[in-house]
Amino acid sequence: MSTARSSRPTKAKGPTVSDVAVDPLREPVFLVPAVPPSRARLVGRVFAYLGLTVLWLVLLAIALFATVAALPGAAGSATSDGGLAASHAFHRSDSWLAIIFIPLLVPLFGFVAVFLVQATFGMVLTSAMLFLRSLNPAYRHEQLSMTIRSSDGEAVGPALTAVTGVGLSLVPVRLTRLSKVATIIQFNGWIVNGSTFAIGFIWGLVYFFTITWTLWPATGTAAPICQVVTGLLGAWMLFEIWRRRHRYPGVMPAQLEGTAYERSWPNRPIAQKAAAKKRTVKMAAKNASRP
Repeated sequence: MSTARSSRPTKAKGPTVSDVAVDPLREPVFLVPAVPPSRARLVGRVFAYLGLTVLWLVLLAIALFATVAALPGAAGSATSDGGLAASHAFHRSDSWLAIIFIPLLVPLFGFVAVFLVQATFGMVLTSAMLFLRSLNPAYRHEQLSMTIRSSDGEAVGPALTAVTGVGLSLVPVRLTRLSKVATIIQFNGWIVNGSTFAIGFIWGLVYFFTITWTLWPATGTAAPICQVVTGLLGAWMLFEIWRRRHRYPGVMPAQLEGTAYERSWPNRPIAQKAAAKKRTVKMAAKNASRP
C-alpha cells in the first residue's frame, strides 16, 4: 500500500557555505597583482618595516601600561596603610559621584582599552611579519603590503574621518593563514564592531571591580567572595571571546568585501552575512516592541 505524498511545495533553500568557493589558503593568495619593486625599495623596505615594528611595539607597551597598570599605580600611591577606604583622597560624601560616573566610565574605558591593545597588537604582528618577509629572498619580486582606505566612518578615528576615511596600512598583499589571522586581529581593532564593544564592557567590569576590592581592601570573608566574582567575570569575558570567534573574520573594510580576502579561510561569507542580517532584524524587532 503506497502512502500519499504531501502536496505542499518544498521551500527552496538559499546558498550555503559549501556553494561559495572559499579558498582554504593552503596556497598563498594575492590581494593585488604582484609588482616587482625597485632595488632601492627592496633595501628601504627592510628598514621601514623594522622601524614600524619597533614603533608599534613601543605603542603596544604604552597601551598596556595606560590601560592596565596606570590606574592601580596611581590609586595605590594615593592610599594609606588602611587602603583606599582610609585614604584622605576618599570622601564618603562623594560616593554619589562614583555611583553616577563609574557606570558611564566602565564601558568607555573598557572599549578604549580593548581597542588600543588589540589595534596595536595587530599592527605589531603584521609589521613584524612583513619585516621577516622583507628579509626573505622569496618575496623580493613582489609588493609586501598595501594601504586600504576605510569609508563611511567604519574605522576608529577623529570625527572628520567619517568623511575622509582612515588609511589602514600594513595590510599584507600575500595572504597566508598566518597573515590572515594577523590581519583579522588588526581589523577588529580598527574597524568599529559590536564584539569589541561587548568584550570591552566586560573587561571594564573586571578591571574596575578588581581594582576596587584589592585597593579598598576587601578583608575577611569578603576577600574570597570578591576573588570568585573576579574569576567569574574573567571567565565570562573569555567565553564571549570564544563565542564570537566566527564573527571576527567578517570584520573588514568595505573595500575588501567581495575580494579574495572575504572569500578565503576562515571567512564564511554566506553564513556571516546571514547571521549579521538576523542580528539586525532581531535588534529592529526589539526596538519596535519598546513603548
